[in-house]
Amino acid sequence: MIRVLVAVRAPTEREQLRRTLFEQGIEVVGLAQDGQEALQMSLQLKPDVCLIDADLSVLNGFQATELIVLGSPETLVILISDRDDPAHLRDAMRAGARDCLARPVQPVLLLETIKKVYEVEEKRRSPEFVSAIDPSRLPRTVSVTGAKGGIGKTTIAVNLAISLLQETRDRTVLVDFYTQFGDVGMMLNINPKRTITDLIPMLDELDADLLEDHMMVHETGLKVLLGAATPQPLDILTVHGIESILNILKRTYRIIVIDVPPILHAGTLYVLSHSHLVVLVANLFDLTTINDTKMFYEALGGSYISREKIKVILNRVSKQNRLQTTDVEKALGQPVSAHIPNDGRLVPTSINQGLPVTLSHPTAPVSQSLRSLARSFLEDGKPALSEQPKRKGLFNW
Repeated sequence: MIRVLVAVRAPTEREQLRRTLFEQGIEVVGLAQDGQEALQMSLQLKPDVCLIDADLSVLNGFQATELIVLGSPETLVILISDRDDPAHLRDAMRAGARDCLARPVQPVLLLETIKKVYEVEEKRRSPEFVSAIDPSRLPRTVSVTGAKGGIGKTTIAVNLAISLLQETRDRTVLVDFYTQFGDVGMMLNINPKRTITDLIPMLDELDADLLEDHMMVHETGLKVLLGAATPQPLDILTVHGIESILNILKRTYRIIVIDVPPILHAGTLYVLSHSHLVVLVANLFDLTTINDTKMFYEALGGSYISREKIKVILNRVSKQNRLQTTDVEKALGQPVSAHIPNDGRLVPTSINQGLPVTLSHPTAPVSQSLRSLARSFLEDGKPALSEQPKRKGLFNW
């Protein structure tokens, strides 16, 4: 049964509305004669719907509506007014009313309006809607890129995808959008049979089934969409094609990890700007890397993606690094989110074997840091950080 609070200034009209609602099986939980009383009763009684007279005293109907919506968001407000014009309706909507009825209020229209706005609220409370907006079920797109090649971004992308799959046990796909010299297939020991470039002539008819047919499956269950079997021009895949692919992936996969080329052009900018997180990989080997990372970061941050969505990751951190974390943080004006320790033996071996290091040596420090990074990305609103407490200087990890 719908519970309604009636707040109308004129006693006769108030009683008439009460009787009409009661006769139609709607519970009237209270009657108010001014805006302050309407606000107080709505907060105490938590009605489903408030009928608010625009011409209330103490607080007028618009003021009362705004405060009721702020104080009790689950309560729906229908405003009753002597006026029936677009400007008045805009004022009502701006105050937070769900609908506006002009006097004289017809009983049939009143009941239809109450039921209509309440049905919308019922849908919002339904298990289907709650499930649809559950953050744990929403797709997460993590793009891994860098300002230059040779910094280990593909290694991080591959191991991050494996770690996210292991953490979530949910549908996970790794996409290699590098159509020239992508190394994802080699690092997973996968021979590319069908690739993204093979889809280009069929983009107008692209659907989930066709996209699945062009994916490879790793032994872990990770789905892999490779860029090209042989080097192709960077612009062979248009923004329209990338948009079509990503739209389908976001409807069918929970985790999407994308290896993005270290080049700023229309395609890569589209991918980065439509990602939930951008992992910007850098190292501490030389000043040119820091300078390139700074320019890359400034080109992205605030223009294509909010700065808090960009996570700067330092790769191959060791005692032999010439530079310090503070050099990067000072250049970017943002803290480094995580450190991946250098392992000059295990990582190259894993690459040559086509076996991600998080699988071949799961207890190694480099593997533990990558899994910690993956877990941090699954925690909404929390930045990526390492498990060890912070210390002064370079070696925070």
